[in-house]
Amino acid sequence: MIYEHYLGGVLCHYGVKGMKWGVRRTPEQLGHKTKTTVEKTKEAATIIDGVYHSSKGFTADQRKFSSYCLKDGTEHAKEFFDVGYKPTDADRLFRDIESGFDLSKKIDSVPVGKSKERFSIPMRLGTTAKSLFRTMWQKDGPEETSRFITAYVDR
Repeated sequence: MIYEHYLGGVLCHYGVKGMKWGVRRTPEQLGHKTKTTVEKTKEAATIIDGVYHSSKGFTADQRKFSSYCLKDGTEHAKEFFDVGYKPTDADRLFRDIESGFDLSKKIDSVPVGKSKERFSIPMRLGTTAKSLFRTMWQKDGPEETSRFITAYVDR
């Protein structure tokens, strides 16, 4: 805060150089963590050796998005392009799948071997338009996290 007062014929000025009267900075500009910043940090995914690790309890290989879902000419790429994704939107597609990931909505659960399980989760995906996609997952053991396999338009 800037203070000015008169001391025996001298005007004293205290404050921060360049500070403007009545101009306030937001908490983000001041470097303070706001509630939304903290929530975003808590939900952040990490990437280790080319694999997304979501705080929601699943993993997904980055190549599934860049070399399969969003690579022009692959089997389901046109379905993603039709709802607004671009070949460079791998991170965005991951975030959309992460926000739609909800194990309480899992369907078509099929046991594979002794401890593996495959299942799907329907979710609405898209940037310019939304379409119902079926995302396929596998869990390799009871204590393991779910692993993203593929996604395609649910017909």
